[in-house]
Amino acid sequence: KSHYNIIIDADGCVRDAKGGIVAALIKNALPETVTATASEVLRSAPARTSLRANIFGGEAPLSGIAGYYDYTGAPIEFKSRKTSFTCEHADNWHKVFPLVTYASEIYKAVCPDEWAKQDAVIPDVVRINGTPFSTLTLNQRFRTAKHTDSGDFDDGFGVLAVLEGTFGGLHLGVPDFGTCFKMEKGDVLIFNTHHFHCNTELEGDARLWDRLTCVFYYRAMLGEPISYANYERRLAEALAEGKHVRFDYIQRKPNGVNLNRPAEVYCPLSSPFSLCSALSCFSEKVKASVFDNVQHLLTL
Repeated sequence: KSHYNIIIDADGCVRDAKGGIVAALIKNALPETVTATASEVLRSAPARTSLRANIFGGEAPLSGIAGYYDYTGAPIEFKSRKTSFTCEHADNWHKVFPLVTYASEIYKAVCPDEWAKQDAVIPDVVRINGTPFSTLTLNQRFRTAKHTDSGDFDDGFGVLAVLEGTFGGLHLGVPDFGTCFKMEKGDVLIFNTHHFHCNTELEGDARLWDRLTCVFYYRAMLGEPISYANYERRLAEALAEGKHVRFDYIQRKPNGVNLNRPAEVYCPLSSPFSLCSALSCFSEKVKASVFDNVQHLLTL
């Protein structure tokens, strides 16, 4: 934490030299009932995985995915589909929808341009409850090293939420901008996942802490031609067998150019404190409006 010039612990954001949002923190954004209900389903998703050991000191962290995934490069026959976790929890999957809808509406209120770009390209067949998110990554007791996220849609943002836990420290840092965000239960951070980010050190008893976080994003490979071919093939097979289907037509959409590399850093040359600004666009009035929008969407 001592490596950062700025610690943001209230609604606020960091912008680059071009005025673009790097990350925006919204405190107490998620109702307790929403996070608790979703956590009942999602807390079993993280499992030991060596795939992310490179950002956990070489050890296998507790991490898992829900929603949809492409499995590109994996020795798996069925690709671009629901994750195994999602299929295994199909009866309770709907309990996650209010959380995902809240994340989407907050994202839309704070970063409408990025939300709209993401919403326009995501294939409808992999949307989670009508949102511009295809995939959730769940992390348990996971302090990440400096990294960028791979596979996210280039022109959109990821949304990070702390669902539950008892812990100190573990702020989300963006080192290139000298800033970290103090995140607590119920907080949401909207950020460009292609900038390098990491967690500060754990504060408190290392034996007793716990934390479950969720990252919401659009996995760009799910919108590439190879994935569309999989959707169309499976739809044709289902229709031929007379099975019930959610869609009777797969609409192909332009997916943009996704280079899957770290974002350019445009850091202001002036005082580092000019990076930070209050997130005035996310007032209590806007939070109330988001709540109303979510209630309406969940009744449709």
